Amino acid sequence: MSRDDPQLNIRLPREHRDILDAAAFVHRKGAAGKLVQELVEEAIERYRGLPTVQKALEAMHEQDAQSTGKLTCLADQRDRKRGGPGTGASG
Repeated sequence: MSRDDPQLNIRLPREHRDILDAAAFVHRKGAAGKLVQELVEEAIERYRGLPTVQKALEAMHEQDAQSTGKLTCLADQRDRKRGGPGTGASG
């Protein structure tokens, strides 16, 4: 992990922060941030294997590629071949 990686900031009620601080102390994590980082990484590993999450990741990557002009959507290509929507063809 580097300083260039995106950062996620969350707001917690004071009592929740106190619980994290106490748990970090009890488990000798030093700071609550270290404990939260470990918990988040565990959740990421759990979600990473879900098929629906994998499909969503693929869709996000495809959209990013389309937005940067690196990928043409297969549905758009089919529509153009058929003279469908967005092609200007009348039919």
